[in-house]
Amino acid sequence: TLEDALTKAKSIEEKLFVGEQNKIDSAKEKLVSAINEVKVKADYSELNKAILDAKEQLKNENYTDESRETLSGVIGDAEKLDKDLSIEETEKITEKINAIKNAVKELMLKSADYSKLDKAILEAKAIDSKIYTNASLEALETALQNAESINRNLFITEQNTVDQLTDALNNAVSGLKVRADYVKYND
Repeated sequence: TLEDALTKAKSIEEKLFVGEQNKIDSAKEKLVSAINEVKVKADYSELNKAILDAKEQLKNENYTDESRETLSGVIGDAEKLDKDLSIEETEKITEKINAIKNAVKELMLKSADYSKLDKAILEAKAIDSKIYTNASLEALETALQNAESINRNLFITEQNTVDQLTDALNNAVSGLKVRADYVKYND
């Protein structure tokens, strides 16, 4: 080891005879060899940070399961990287960092859920318009048009827009007023 070679070199007497030069040369050779064998460890701090940041992203359930699974796999692969790499092998660490960054960029948001809105649209269209006032039907028609014209490519982060239209349509249905001249006949 370097420490052993250094200790041995320091132990050589200062006042040697010319014929003892081989002791100095041998110690020098062992010291140079030990220095050349010193392995400077690679820095993993950026990789560790990338792994922690990516794990935080995995907690976000707004991303699709598939894209989260891909990121999880990339994180697992990075965590398996040899922790005893030398500074000359830093490119292996950089590759893992880049793979994590790319997997994070590839995270896909889930689509918004339109199921409640679609149900409300069907219920609104099934209403018998003959029994309700024109004013309440106009409010329903406006809410129905708004609901049907919604962008069907919204992400889950925009779910509030879908929910607001669903609520507006349901409120318009609840707000329907029966016509005063409507008479319901029982068979």
